[in-house]
This record gives sequence, structure tokens and C-alpha cells, in this order.
Amino acid sequence: MKSLMKSLSFVLMLSVVCSAPALAGISGTIASNTTWGDSTIVISGNITINQSVTLTIAAGATIRFDGNYSITVNGALVANGTSASPITFTSNSATPAAGNWSTVSFTSQSGSPASSLSHCLIQYASVGITANSIPSASTLAVQNSVIDMCSDKGISIANSNVSLQADTIRNFVNQGIYAVGGGTVTLGTGSLITQTQPARLRTGNGVDVENGTVMTVMGSTVSYCNNGVYAYNGNNSSPTATLNGSVITQNNQGIWIGGGWNYPLVTATGNDIKNNVNWNTQIGSQENNYFNTEFDFTNNYWGTTDG
Repeated sequence: MKSLMKSLSFVLMLSVVCSAPALAGISGTIASNTTWGDSTIVISGNITINQSVTLTIAAGATIRFDGNYSITVNGALVANGTSASPITFTSNSATPAAGNWSTVSFTSQSGSPASSLSHCLIQYASVGITANSIPSASTLAVQNSVIDMCSDKGISIANSNVSLQADTIRNFVNQGIYAVGGGTVTLGTGSLITQTQPARLRTGNGVDVENGTVMTVMGSTVSYCNNGVYAYNGNNSSPTATLNGSVITQNNQGIWIGGGWNYPLVTATGNDIKNNVNWNTQIGSQENNYFNTEFDFTNNYWGTTDG
């Protein structure tokens, strides 16, 4: 009996030592390399990661925002969960709703060292991830993650290089991915941009590429949006969109191309572009070169025959 009691005592002590305590009331500036363990962290004010400083978040951690706060990354954020222990960024409200907190924002001072997010769940933000003028020598990598229930955009990208791989972005209001400016954005194999909430079905643009961005969509699915892929040139700095091996289906318009200047440079080959409600592809008619622009849309499946 005494031996059994000693064993139980050892097990209880071990469980206390191994269990990371919750952290509450976290806000302010992170000025030196910091690690948040696999616990619950409650954010009570804006967080800023200084330049050249890294915040590492352990697999299994839950980050709860107790108001309209953000994490601003001037240094690096490394948040690499696992399929068994994802990292969650969410609202601290008992009745969470889209827009309860602001965003995770990467600025022009970030990028060295590089940031990465994998196996993360980001939900109930205004914008899940914001990338604004990340230095061109760096690429923000987001993999195997879910961005859900944002009140504006899933990911907002301006003048930044971003690589998205096997990510799911769903239930946004305006855009799943919004990319503008001179950056390069890749939406890689296994990614899904969609609307699943009844109130949001066939609303918003799944992939919105504008004004100078170079966007590649490979092996991905875009479905149940207003426009699956929306390519627009509004300032004579034409964006480029290349679609390959992807499925664009059940949107109001599969692909919409337009703008006030020359058309965007859009190429689509080897895709399934089918069963969209109004048009599989729609070209705006107000542009200067409406009658003399050619697009390469060969070798796609349109729902009946290959074209």
C-alpha cells in the first residue's frame, strides 16, 4: 500500500511539472527572443515583436485575443504546430464571432530571420494574416494551416513574397486572398479557398490579384465564392495570374478578368473550370484593349469537353 501511494504521489508531481501554466494579460513589446510554451496565452493588448527578435510559439499552444488586438511582427514569428498539436489563434470571447480581434501582421521590418507558420488555426480575426512590404529577400511561408471566419480578408498581401501550401481559407467576407503590389504569391498544392457558412456561400472573391502582383495557383481548389479568381488592373501595373492543375467550381463566376487599363496577364492551363453558376470565365468590356487581347486558356476541362 505504501509503495502504491508513493507511485501515485510521483505521478501527480510529474503531471504538475509537465503541464505548462496559462499566461494571462500579455501585451506590449517583445524585445528579446521569447518562447511561449504549449499553454493558453491571453492577449490583453497589442503585441509588437521588435526587429531581429524572434517569438517562437510551441506546438499545442492556444493564443486568445481578449479584444481588438494584433500581433505585429517587426522581427520573426515562428509558429510551427503539428497535425496532432496545432497552434490556435482565436477569440477569448465566450461567444466568438468574426472580427473579435485584429490580425497577425508582418511588416517591412520583418523577414530576418524568416517567419513561418504551419499547422495553425487562425479564426475570428478581422484579417487572419497581413503581409505588408516584407523585404524582397524574404518569403513568408504558411503551410498546412486553416484561416476561418474573418470579418474582412483571410490573407491580405501588399508588396510581399508569400508561399501558401496545403492551406484552407474559408468563410471570409471580402477576399480569401487579396494580393496587390509588386510581390510574388504562390498558392500551392492541396490548398482550398471556399465558403461553407450558409450566409457566405458564393460571396467574396476567393483569390483577388491586382496591380503588379505575380500570382501562381497550382493544384488548388477555389469554390463557392462570388468570383473564384478575380484579376484586376487598376493602375496600369498589370498583375500576372498563372493557374495550373486547379479546380475552380461552384462560384458565381469562375474567373473574372478586368480593369481600367490593360488587361491583367492571365494564363490558365490544365485546370477544371466547371459548374460555375453564371460564367466559367468572364472578361470585362471597359478596357482599352478589349478587342485585341488574347488569353491562353487551352487544355482546361469546362465541364463537358476539354478546351
